[in-house]
Amino acid sequence: RIISSHSGIVSAGERPEFGAFLKRAVGNDSADMLDARTIKGAAGTDLLAVGQNYIESVQGILNGAQRFTDKMPINALLVPAILAALPNARVICLRRQPADSVLSIYRQLFALSALHYRCAHSLEDLADYVARFHGLVETYTGALPSSRFTLVDYETLVEEPEAETRRLLEFCGLDFEQACLDFQENSAPVATASVAQVRQPMYRSSVDRWKRYQPQLEPALEILRKAGRL
Repeated sequence: RIISSHSGIVSAGERPEFGAFLKRAVGNDSADMLDARTIKGAAGTDLLAVGQNYIESVQGILNGAQRFTDKMPINALLVPAILAALPNARVICLRRQPADSVLSIYRQLFALSALHYRCAHSLEDLADYVARFHGLVETYTGALPSSRFTLVDYETLVEEPEAETRRLLEFCGLDFEQACLDFQENSAPVATASVAQVRQPMYRSSVDRWKRYQPQLEPALEILRKAGRL
């Protein structure tokens, strides 16, 4: 929302098209929107063609804009393929304290038909997923060019919103605009789980919120401890 409040950016919401085109190119006909077969097959696929199909598919919602955001959560698992398919793309990955991530995701009811979110229905599965996610993005940081992939820590963002916003805009090749700090004034519609949060200014009250529910979260916390994430 910060980035899409810039005058040079349009928000495309959460787009399933990239994953769908990649899955089709791999020849995967499974019911899952994303699975190991798709990820393994990406390396042998014409990813530039996948990227071209994706760009063409979203043109109709961009009103002629050249730059847009796509915040589909499962894109985090496809970052290398995205960067290869879209040579001009940059990826911003938001990372949050693991126990807070588990609590936030567990509180959100995702559609039961969304198989790629099924880990959210179990505290244990969710803790394992979050721990592995942190390992994955650390691998990305070491392997991918810093000019195209960057990590944002939620806790740093809420403590230093202007500094982090300026850093992100520079990463995107954008000049600073005050509207990016005043993102709560952005009148563009929101149809995702963050619909209430993005209407508020930056707040810090959700940092370490997991501690209020520590007894109930213990099955997840034990897994995070064993993984070295707590």
